Amino acid sequence: MSRRPLTISLTSLVFGLLLSAPNVRAEAPMLTDEEKKQGFEILFNGVDLTGFQEVQGLPGAFWVEDGVLHGRREGGKAYWLATKQKYADFEIRLQYMLNAKGNSGIFIRVPHFRPRTSNVGMEVQLLEDHGKEGTPTNGETGAIYRVEGATKYNSRPIGEWNDLSIKCEGDRIQISLNGELIHDFDMSKHEQTKNRPREGYIGLSAHTDVVKFKNVRIHVLKPASEQPKQP
Repeated sequence: MSRRPLTISLTSLVFGLLLSAPNVRAEAPMLTDEEKKQGFEILFNGVDLTGFQEVQGLPGAFWVEDGVLHGRREGGKAYWLATKQKYADFEIRLQYMLNAKGNSGIFIRVPHFRPRTSNVGMEVQLLEDHGKEGTPTNGETGAIYRVEGATKYNSRPIGEWNDLSIKCEGDRIQISLNGELIHDFDMSKHEQTKNRPREGYIGLSAHTDVVKFKNVRIHVLKPASEQPKQP
């Protein structure tokens, strides 16, 4: 019995190599036409950690895979990923996904990296709390951590991306989750925050198991007063 020689087209070979190659971007971060008009810019490029620095621990807690930023804190690795630039008034938009019992957060207006970040700046808490009812506490999604809770739960189920927006303008911080405003916070009305800085670093936290971020973009409404010195 004769056998046909095995042939593989060049197109199939290239396609297979692309699928098996590491760090191939599944989707590049994009701005909508409206965001472009408003002045938004891409903050996370979907390729590497350019523009960010791992802080409060050893490097290696954050990595990029298929266009998605992953974070996991273990073995003394970095607690969070900070921008290298400080920001004053801004709106940041991103998508995040948590595993079961996931715990993360977005740090805003952090002046320096010591001691506890959420006490010197502020942290917008992210928690895996889909399906919960009642009034959220100051330790659940959308809270200004340990200060004031959000007005409602609005997290999507495990395995789905959540759309988050945080707008900081003067004393006012507005937090929207999956298209709904869940927190309208005034720094000046709380003893814990009235004297905290109105500018600083922005950070993505990896507190427990793997947390994922993508499509991180920012609109600078008012720049920080000066560029920070490297810590």
